[in-house]
Amino acid sequence: MHRLVSLWSRESTGVVELVDATWQDGVEWRPGDTWTACWGPSLVADAPPYPGVAVRTIDSRDAPRTALRVEVQHTAPEGRLHRVATTVIRIGSAGAYLSVGATSLEVPLAGGDYDTEVWVDAAEPELVTHVGIWLRARTGEWPPAGRGSPLAL
Repeated sequence: MHRLVSLWSRESTGVVELVDATWQDGVEWRPGDTWTACWGPSLVADAPPYPGVAVRTIDSRDAPRTALRVEVQHTAPEGRLHRVATTVIRIGSAGAYLSVGATSLEVPLAGGDYDTEVWVDAAEPELVTHVGIWLRARTGEWPPAGRGSPLAL
């Protein structure tokens, strides 16, 4: 399995974000965005590739003893997850960050476009406690040149 980042958090604010490290305004939720959102005010076009994706999850303020698990990987998520969204994200040369509440982790991604699938474990967004984000590089084979093994974190 090519897992890039795995994070457990008891401080979820109801949203997980995987975004380009240089994106200034971030993801904004609009009417109709049920599971995921990709749009931001600085974008010229409302079409992929987007500079990131946000996923609705359980809010630990409403469920204080519940942990949220998030995995970003290059293989299909395992377990009882179902796909809720597909899109394309574009990551620049500065890489990407995964954010849950006040915690942000660098995700070792080379610049380029990535087919992105979001998988979750619940039937309702507010009940999600496990998120799997599956990335497939559109620009070549993994690992991209100069980035080394995705397992060497």
